[in-house]
Amino acid sequence: MDSAGANCFNTRFTALAAGHSGLEPSSSVDPEIMRVFHRFPDRYLGPRDVAAAMDYRDLAHIRMRLSRMVKSKKLKRVGHGRYMANAPSN
Repeated sequence: MDSAGANCFNTRFTALAAGHSGLEPSSSVDPEIMRVFHRFPDRYLGPRDVAAAMDYRDLAHIRMRLSRMVKSKKLKRVGHGRYMANAPSN
């Protein structure tokens, strides 16, 4: 491993050891995901749609957040890889 590669590895390892994943915390991503769904209320959106609307490159993170938002009842899964915002409960 060259010195640049070792330095990158050390930086990543240090961040992980300190409890940082290198991803934005879900608390900052979830509201942005909800804004995307509210911008397109009449469409079923997939992870690629959401990531493109947010100009976000980590598709795996978006998929994970969508799945967890379904479990927390913020979103509803309407088909394979398609989601929509849940109607707000009164």
